[in-house]
Parts: sequence; structure tokens; C-alpha cells
Amino acid sequence: TMKEAIALYLPSVPVVICNGYFAAPNAYGIVSDEQGGVTDCVGLLRQTGCQKPAFLMNPSTPSNEQKKQGFLIGMGRYYPDLVPITVECGSAIEEVAAAVREMLEAHRDIDGIVFSEDNMAVVGLRTLADLGRRVPEDVQIVGINNSQLAKLSIPTLTSLDNMLYDISMTAVRHVLALLSGQRVSKKMLICTEIVTRGSTRPPLQGTRA
Repeated sequence: TMKEAIALYLPSVPVVICNGYFAAPNAYGIVSDEQGGVTDCVGLLRQTGCQKPAFLMNPSTPSNEQKKQGFLIGMGRYYPDLVPITVECGSAIEEVAAAVREMLEAHRDIDGIVFSEDNMAVVGLRTLADLGRRVPEDVQIVGINNSQLAKLSIPTLTSLDNMLYDISMTAVRHVLALLSGQRVSKKMLICTEIVTRGSTRPPLQGTRA
């Protein structure tokens, strides 16, 4: 594992991990609050009148597990009467498209989907267009990463900015500080932010997350 490798080969070198953390004397982590961010995404869908959201993720990673947990927490908070729908699929375009089709065949009343990555969400947009489902009128879509794809898709994609640039810059500052003998936090949590665009509807009047 990474922890074992660092303990063996870099026992006295400061190691700063982006969007990850484990306990070791020389390890430091800067982590995006993706769990809280995805919970907020579910809250946004509740505000915009979504009745039955679902979550579609690519193969499990520690980051994706945090996203999934955020979705489950959001469902418990904003949709306590619904059984959460979470689906895992491969990352290939064909696999994502097939998963979206199968999800909507099994649950025709889904009207919101949170994708674990923007690139998957863009495949979702295309698949919904092929199915004759309008975005955001029929199905609202939320991605994660706030990538360039989110700005270029049609419609543009509402996405959770998990602050990867900020995490990277903070990691560099941590390394420089540690090399100069300064102390830094062992674990730092970076807040996320939802960037709303054309794939979600405006909040309904009188609603709040």
C-alpha cells in the first residue's frame, strides 16, 4: 500500500497527499469535502423541485466512496421517505450510457441524477437527448469536478467544484513550509462549492436546503 511504501522508502521525508490522508509521522493530507459537497448537491435538487434523484458513480475509489456517502446523507436529510438509488458502472462512454438507460428503465420517474464525474455527466446529457428526455425540464443533471466540460456541454453543466486547484496549491505551500522547518496541519479540509449552470432548474420560491 501507499502507507507501507512511504514508511519503507521515505520514512523521514515529508509527504503531502492531495485529496487523501493516512496517519503517519511524516504524512500530511489536504482533502476536499466531497462528502459534504454531494450532500449539498442533493439539497440543491430538493430546492429545484426534483422528486426522485439518483447517483451514478464509476468504479469505487476512496473519493467516490465519500461522494456516495454524501449522496446517502443527502437522501436521508432531504428525501427521508425515499430509498436511495445508487448505481456503479464502468468509466467507458458505452458503459455510462448503458447505465443511464438501465437506470431510467428501472425507475422511469427519476428526475435528477448526480454523476461522480463531469465526463460521465456529459455522457448522461447525450444519452438523455437520445432518449428524448429534456434537461433540465425532465431530468436535472449535476456533475463533479467543475471541469472545462461543464462549461462547454449543451446545456452547460451544474457541477460541484471540489477545489482541486486550491488543493494542489495548498500542497505546494505545505511542502515548501515543511522543507523550511515550519509546522503545518496534519490534515486540512477544503470546502467545496456548487457552480450552477443550465442542467438544473432555478430554486422554487419558498424552498431552502
